[in-house]
Amino acid sequence: MTIRAATFSIILCSRNRAHRVDACLKAISELSYPSDRWELVFVDNASMDDTSETFRRCAKKYMMSAEYVFEATPGLSRARNAGLAVARNEIIVFTDDDCYVDPGWLRHYAEAYTEPDVGFVGGQVRPYVH
Repeated sequence: MTIRAATFSIILCSRNRAHRVDACLKAISELSYPSDRWELVFVDNASMDDTSETFRRCAKKYMMSAEYVFEATPGLSRARNAGLAVARNEIIVFTDDDCYVDPGWLRHYAEAYTEPDVGFVGGQVRPYVH
């Protein structure tokens, strides 16, 4: 099967969970999909902790190019819409700061989008076991 080289905008929303950002970004940095085929849009949703500083430090640590967006009004819908406003790629995927994506996450989405009639894809979320 030939997989189209889809481009993705990963929108990651966070609110007052600086303690989760490092592990989440580490997982994203380990994606097996070509890094020039996706962008990360990190939305800080009115955090009052050190989420912004933690994000910047971790993005540098994992050598990620990412867009930082601050949304002053709390709420996941507001945060996602703020991310959508700056997303540039053809397929939008959402994840949360307490999720650690599988390295094949984007590859699986790309495989699903090889079907011409597919307009939306979802997936299973399993608890992280360490």
